[in-house]
Parts: sequence; structure tokens; C-alpha cells
Amino acid sequence: MKKLFRYGVEETMKIENESIYAVVIDCGTVITNDTLAAINDLRHIDVQLQLVRNGQDPVDIFNGHLDEILTGYYAQEVEYLLAKKPFGLTHKFTIDLDGVLVLSGGDKLFLTIDAGEAAFTNLDIARPLSYVKAYTLPSNGVQSPIACVKSHSINNGDIDIDMELGDNVQKITAALDFTAPYATSAKAKFSNNVTVLGDGGYERSLPKEALEAENIMMFDDNPESDVNQLVVFKAKDRVLHGAKIKARLTQAADGLARIIVKSYKNI
Repeated sequence: MKKLFRYGVEETMKIENESIYAVVIDCGTVITNDTLAAINDLRHIDVQLQLVRNGQDPVDIFNGHLDEILTGYYAQEVEYLLAKKPFGLTHKFTIDLDGVLVLSGGDKLFLTIDAGEAAFTNLDIARPLSYVKAYTLPSNGVQSPIACVKSHSINNGDIDIDMELGDNVQKITAALDFTAPYATSAKAKFSNNVTVLGDGGYERSLPKEALEAENIMMFDDNPESDVNQLVVFKAKDRVLHGAKIKARLTQAADGLARIIVKSYKNI
């Protein structure tokens, strides 16, 4: 399934009778002389993927700006860098659901995109090579749990974080600044211990220095890469149920700070 979208216009693609494992947002990005327009700020691209099973209530697989979605799926993984790497005169953002979603009968999947031209530097949307397309990547597998991403806003001005994050949690990422690497950011950082709690008495409490060191080692296959957002929990053997996070910031969070949760759902 594929659809051509337009910059600056919110549009929706309906997907039916298909088994998929990923969606691709393919942005043709050129400036006036038909050379590549670099990424400026992917917060100017809003994306929602919503599932409706045979007339039931809709369920969001993800809903937010593109950078927070990529962060939720790929924070501190090489896939985050690959997703942002240009290909010719395009940027092809692949969102892998890490499972198979089978659509049959009355099932419908809706992909909504609103791509602002400010996402790319000096983008000339009048050029034929500037476009937005979306594709699904088909699978021959059977229905399985899929990875979903949900963002939890940190209230503007808050210093203390105390949130319930749900079940089947595989990764929790603190996205405190989308404009600079964590180490050089002038915005809020963690001031002391970051504690993640879960059912069955699970508790993981790390000093911020240990958490920073752990994140550095997550990029052992690409050591020159910056730590952009801190992964505060990543499941190794099993997902976490009843997940909660408690932490304190060095200063008030701004309105764009997020705690982003990747969890698995059988939907």
C-alpha cells in the first residue's frame, strides 16, 4: 500500500486487507537547485498510526511528532541514526513495528501525516523532487504482538517526575531536549537518582552518572555518536508490568519534554 501526501496538508492513508511489519515515510527533500535539503527539525512532521479492528474503538499504535516516534522506537540504537540518514535526495524514515499486524475483514489501519516544510532546511516544496510518500512493508508472518509508542508529557514547569507508564513495557526514554545532545543541552537534566518501579517488587534506582555511563555503552558499535536522549529502562529478558518512573530534574522542564514508552501489545 502506498500514498502520495503533500507538504503542509494533513492527509490520511487507509490500509486494509494486508499483513505488515513496518511503515515508511519517504520525504523527497530538495532546495531550489535540486540538491538535498538537510533535516532541520522533525518535530514539524506529525504522524499518527491508528488501528480500528472490525468497528471497535480505535487504538493508537503511535501518535506524535516524527522525532519523538523515532526516539521511542530507536533511542540509543543505530537504527535511530539510519532512520535520519539521507538517501540520494530523500529521507526515508522506517518505523518497524517489531512484529506482524494482520488486517482482515473489517479491520482498518489509518496513517495520518502532516509534514511541515520547516522539517527540512530551505526546502522548496514547489520542486517536483520535493514530496511526501508513505508505504507499508508487507509480511508473510502471522499476527503477533507489535511495538507501540506512547509519549507522556512532563508538565511545563515541573521539576519532579512521578508517572505511571503501564504494562508490557520494553523501553522508557527521557526525551528532555530535542534540539541538542544530552551532555551539552542547556535544558533540564536529571539531578540525582532515576527510579523505575514495576510489579513483583521490581525496583531499579541509578544515580544519574551511572545512567549516563550506561547510555554511552549502548552505542558501543558507533562510539562517535552523541547521547541525545537517555534510556532509563530497557528490558532484557522480559517486559515490565505496572511500570512507574520517579526522578527529579535540575530545573523546570519545558513544554516539549517527554517520557516516551515503548511497549508491546496484542491488538
